[in-house]
Amino acid sequence: MTNDFFNQIRILLRPAMIFIPILCAFLFPRGVTYLGDSKSLIRNLLMLMIFMTCLKLRLKDLSFRKEHWIILILNVLLGVIPFFLIRFIFPGEPVYALAAFFTGITPTAVAASVIMTFLNGRAGFVLSSYILTNTLIPLLLIVLLPYVTGNMTSDFFFDVMKTLFTVIVLPFAASRVVLFIYRGAAKLAGKLKMVSFSLWTFLIYVLSASVILFFRDNREASIGQMIGVAMLSLVQCILNFYLGGKISKRRLSRECSQALGQKNTSFTVYLALQFASVPVALGPFFYIFWHNICNAVQMYRYDRRRIKRKKS
Repeated sequence: MTNDFFNQIRILLRPAMIFIPILCAFLFPRGVTYLGDSKSLIRNLLMLMIFMTCLKLRLKDLSFRKEHWIILILNVLLGVIPFFLIRFIFPGEPVYALAAFFTGITPTAVAASVIMTFLNGRAGFVLSSYILTNTLIPLLLIVLLPYVTGNMTSDFFFDVMKTLFTVIVLPFAASRVVLFIYRGAAKLAGKLKMVSFSLWTFLIYVLSASVILFFRDNREASIGQMIGVAMLSLVQCILNFYLGGKISKRRLSRECSQALGQKNTSFTVYLALQFASVPVALGPFFYIFWHNICNAVQMYRYDRRRIKRKKS
């Protein structure tokens, strides 16, 4: 009885560590204002998390496979097709079409590789998807943005490239230097999974609190419009995780699902605010909550299966 009780606690612990920071963000959103600039904090947390992930990776893990290109193509199609479909069916509701576009075309999140380490999957595969999608999708947006918004500047492209270099290239290069100096760093990083998980949990709070404060201070979107965009974002999230799992055979289904489902929403939130409006930005904003809920379900199911295998 006692062992079963503690096993159930362990199964629920990691999913709870996702919902707890979201709940704290709803109850104490102003707490994030005492942490300084939230954008810089998010960037630094992501850099540290990807650095710890890169310490455990071999260079050959970053090779691109056909699945990566399928993920890239689906990323684009899941933004473009809903945009034109919604605009055709509801020509008087451009907010929903634009929200679907910015949500669907969002590339892989840098934190997706971190989640994959928690699920004992191939983090290198997911990191490769991050590099590919976050490099090529901004290039495609230079062509696509004029068609969906009517606005166009080149500034966002250079901002994205700067962010990509800062968040990916710098921590990756730093990990290579550390491994060159001390090869045992890879084993040390493998023992610090809970540190990475704690950083990720804290990042969820910062993102959620920032979103909540943004909504409180900006009343451009009606309640009905917010609910509509939230439901649209939820459908896209489920579709992304589902289609991602169907890309490859079973041995890579988790990795493909994570690479397509967990998205770099901070990137498209920035683009939506720059080139569209606050209501449009609700799409990728709400996606933050939906893909974290999916992550919680994934970790719950993984921990439950792992404990059952140990018992058998």
